[in-house]
Order: sequence, then structure tokens, then C-alpha cells
Amino acid sequence: MFRFRLAGYLSRSRFSNGQLSTFAHESIPRTYCTYKSQAFVPSLCSKTAIAPLVSSHPNSPSQPAHLINQGEELWVGGSDFALEVQVSKLVDKSRLIHEFLHQTHERVTIVLRPRRFGKSMNLSMLKYFFEIINDPVEADRRNECFEKMNIAACRECMKHMGKYPVLLLDLNGFKSADTVALENDLYSRFFWAMLESAERSCPDVIPQIKELWGERFSSSIEGMIKQLMGLIEKSIKKKFIVLIDEYDHPQQYAFEKGFPGGAEDIMKTFYAMLLKTNPHRMQAFCVGILPIAKSSTLSGLNNANLVTMLSRQAAYRDSFGFTKDEVKKLCAGLEELDISPELQLVAGDQLKDRSSLMTNMELCFNGYVIGGDTTIFNPWSIARSISSKIIDRWWVDSASGDMLHEILWYHVDREIIEKCRELLLKGLSQRIQVQIDPNPRIRYASLRENIDPASVWAFLVHAGYLTVDSVRGSDGKFTVANLRIPNHEIFTQWSDWLHKPFRRNTGLAGPDTLMEILHQGDRDRFSALLQNYLQDLSSFDTPKEREDLYHVWMMGISIELKRRNWKVHSNYESGHGRLDLSLQPGDDPKAIILEFKYASTRRSMSAKLDEGFQQIIDNNYCHKLDNHVTSAEIVSICFHNRKARFKFGTAIREGDRWKYFSDSD
Repeated sequence: MFRFRLAGYLSRSRFSNGQLSTFAHESIPRTYCTYKSQAFVPSLCSKTAIAPLVSSHPNSPSQPAHLINQGEELWVGGSDFALEVQVSKLVDKSRLIHEFLHQTHERVTIVLRPRRFGKSMNLSMLKYFFEIINDPVEADRRNECFEKMNIAACRECMKHMGKYPVLLLDLNGFKSADTVALENDLYSRFFWAMLESAERSCPDVIPQIKELWGERFSSSIEGMIKQLMGLIEKSIKKKFIVLIDEYDHPQQYAFEKGFPGGAEDIMKTFYAMLLKTNPHRMQAFCVGILPIAKSSTLSGLNNANLVTMLSRQAAYRDSFGFTKDEVKKLCAGLEELDISPELQLVAGDQLKDRSSLMTNMELCFNGYVIGGDTTIFNPWSIARSISSKIIDRWWVDSASGDMLHEILWYHVDREIIEKCRELLLKGLSQRIQVQIDPNPRIRYASLRENIDPASVWAFLVHAGYLTVDSVRGSDGKFTVANLRIPNHEIFTQWSDWLHKPFRRNTGLAGPDTLMEILHQGDRDRFSALLQNYLQDLSSFDTPKEREDLYHVWMMGISIELKRRNWKVHSNYESGHGRLDLSLQPGDDPKAIILEFKYASTRRSMSAKLDEGFQQIIDNNYCHKLDNHVTSAEIVSICFHNRKARFKFGTAIREGDRWKYFSDSD
């Protein structure tokens, strides 16, 4: 046993008759709490105990990495904890139960984590732990299961097992064509979740539930929700624990399908009825990806505890995703794993040989910083790599990323484009300093109209495509932070967002080959291929009146040349100005200089083309090329939608000076 001192004043929790109650905020003197050295939870959770867990570091001896070894195969993707715990090998995340019990002063908790970070499985675990199960055989199986998990060390926590009706509402996977269909789907899901809860806890009320549901079109939906939950509460004398999986998904789906405003109104009404004014709800725990504005969907939930990727509070930091110790346990005894060509190409020499398994796992899947000091691995990619015996971009390939691609391509300003360019050119070693909103509130209904840079960065962090490396301070409203790409797998997604338009052109030369063709002096083939790429673009992929986006698009063609020892510089100061793109292949004496322009009409393309070419000459863009470079292909390219025109020339070094020639000279 060991003891430590808890500084400050803490809130005392009360539990009566085995039921959770809201924390009574009473200031109590400085005190001591006794912990068991082999466990991670206090020996008491109520009465004489105090509120949140103090030590939450993932590598602390008080929180050992623990595997549940009921099955030989590692869990991959299933979300039914009661089933998976019987047949699969799982990482023990039962600490979440303890954290939930110690957050009872917050009536609604919302935890945000990227997709496929174990959110659904953890909610299923909470349901399995708390729900009343009438079947004695299944109840005994449940008791035996949790007695083998870390939570068993907290006997006060175990007193709450099997004591409450639980409503688990899964909001993932909508297929609705419009707001009417979405609303019908939403309330149907609620009904089936209620029916499942009744079947588990009090099957005698099922006929009444079905009867009430049949009358839903002649009653107010709010009254229907309260009546249905009230039936079960009256039967078993306990209020509900409400669990909501992917609370933000209906609005994301509606955004992608084109009716975000209608979905916002529907979800605002539904959450107000279920989480705000519902007298039959005791506690609610929601998970999702993005923070939705309280002024829209979560209107009125002023006391909700929002736990984001940036939150500094100790709770929930390592409850979702894998810690390093957990990954080590999962990898123990494994043979070497192959590495996919995509990751090998991006990482280059950084990825060790196949036998350096843990190092390779860290480089490819680690790096998500939660709350400033807890680093988490991507659990989906770890599990899939182990089960498939190949380290691959499993998480990236499990979703399209079209929504983020659209936002980055159309709805951001030049500052964000420049920062993204820095990340891509310098890779995982690059940090970008930005202002980020520590408490972002995203409104899907206005996402295409107005999104400020601080919210874009928060959007990317919460979605899992960037992480906060360090915090520099605050300027009042925003946090000043250094961001980076978490790992090599996510770097491939950033590369994809730039390469995506080209990857459909399977019958053409690869986009990186395009620059090699230009370097060889085959200007006609270069022009024809680039024009073909432009013609093959969909209207979604074609930048709209944005020269800087064509710039990023062209950089996407060139970025993989860095893996072949080419020097790639973008938006680079040289001579008397800032060139758009320069390429130098290793020690070769010939380089490439490119300048990009956009014309609003086809008639103005020629003038813009000449302007770009003259800019290369007047600003002496070859000035900073390496000393061994003696010549350069210089190209001005003017874009107009899916059309491009080209003006070629040559630059020759003569001593310390460069002379420029156009093809027409």
C-alpha cells in the first residue's frame, strides 16, 4: 500500500441504495486517499472517497496495461463487448467505468476522439457493466468477466454493476435521403434501443412499449420519449443511464448529402428532449468526433462536460486508443510483420527492417497527443496490422475523407494552404505554429459558408489528421499551439488529398513521372499529359478561381519526388521574389522552375501566361539554385478551370549570373 496527498479542496460524492447521485459540491479539508499499488482505482469510490482519479498517466504503475485473453484472435472492429469479450483478445479499458462513476457531478459527458478509436466498444462495455440483466446465466457470465478486469480492484465500483436500465443509442450508419427520412430513422432507432433495454431489464413492460410506440403519430414525440422511459423507471425504480454513440454523425451525414440545416433542427429537438428536459435520465455519456455548437444541436446543455483532444482534465485521456505499454503487450511474442509499399515509400529509411516491430508500429501509428501529455496509438491500425500480419494504412483506408478534402480544397483561406504546404514538404519533423480554438463549436449548416482558421485546425486535430505537439500560450480567445502530422500513416492521407485527382488516371504516366518527363526536355509530352489530367478531373476536384489551390495541386504531383532524392521547394524566396515551385534532382546539373497563374476567362490566359514567364525572369528565380546546377527548364503555366496553357524557356548559368531565354527567342 502507498499513500499520497491530494492538494486543494475536493468534492464529496454520495451514493444511496446502490444508485448513482449527483455530486454534492461540498468543500472538504485537505485529505489523504489510500490506493492499492497493484490497481489503478481507489479502495473506496463513495462516502469517504473523493471525486476524480488523480494519477492518470498511462505508464503509471497504478494503471497496468492488461489484456483480456478469452480468445486467441485479437479484437478487430466488433462493437458488441458482451460477445467479443468471450471470443477475442481485448485490451482492458475498464478504467473508463471508474472515470464515469467519478464524473457524476456532470450530468452529461461528451468525449471526442477520432473515428475507429474504440468508442463504440467502450460504450458497449459501459452498457454491459451497468445494465440490469434478468437472465441469471448471462448475469453470472457478466460478473465473471468483470471480476477478471482491472475494475474489480475497486469494490465500490463493482457495487454498481447490473443496477440500472441502460439506453444505448447508436447513431452511426444513416442512409436517409432527406430530413423526413432522417427523423423517422432517428426515432425508430430510439424505439428499438428502448425495446432492447426493456428485454434485458423488465420484459413485462414490452407490450406497453409497443402499444405506446404505435400511438406515436397522435402524440407529441417528447411525451412519447418520457412515457417510454418512464414505464421502465416505474417498473424497476431506477433512472436511466443514456449512452449515445457517434452523437455528431447524423449532422455529418446530412452535410455530405446536402441538408445540414434540417438535420441540425431535428437533432437539437431530439437531444433537448432526451438529455435536457428528461426526468427519467440520470446520467448520459456521449461519444463522437467533432464538437458541435451548443447554439445549434446541443442548445441548453450548459452543464455538459465536453472532453476534447485538447482538454487538460485527467479523465478519459487513455480510455480510447492504445498506450505504448498496451501495444508492447499486444506485440509480445509476435513474429516480424511486412510493411506496405505505401508506408515504406513515405517513411523511407526511417522504417526499420521488419524485425523492429515496435519501432515500426510507433512510426506508423503513434503520435496522437491527448490533453498535452498522453500519447496514444491508433487502435484500429494496430489491431488490423497484427491480425493481417502487415503494417498498412488501415485507418486511412477505412473512410474516404471526402468531407475534409472538400473543406481544405474549397473553404479555407491562403494561410491554411501555406501551412499545409509546409507540413507536406518537411514531413513529420515539421511543426506549424497556429491559433487553435480550444473550445471549438462547429455548425455543419454553415460549414461551407464560413469557417475560420482556428476552427479548421481544431477540426483537423479532432478528426485525427493533426495533433498538438506543444502549447505556446494563449492570446485570450485562442490557444497558440504547434501542430504536426501524427505519424507516417496520416502523412499518406495528406499526400492523397493532393494526389487524389491523379490516381484515377491509371492509363497515364504517374504524376511524379510527369516532372521527370519535363526534366528530360520532352515539353510536348509534359503539356499533353498535364492537360489530360486536367480533363479527367471531376468538378469536385477542380479548384475554383484559386491560384494558390492550383499551386498546391501541382505540388502534389511533385511531393513524392523527395523520396527519390529530389529537392522540392515551394513558395520559396529566391532572387527578388518568391517562386512557386523549384525542383532539383539530386546532383543533376539541370533544375526546373515553375510559375503558376489563374485566369478568370479563357481570353485572359495568354496575358497571364506572359506575366508568369516574365516574373521568373524579372525576379531571377534561379538565383538560389545549388552551385552545381548549370541550367533550368523554366515554365509558366496558366490555368482556367480544366484548361492549361504553357510557356517554356531555358535558363543558363554564366559565371555568377543567369541568362533567361524563351522558346520564341
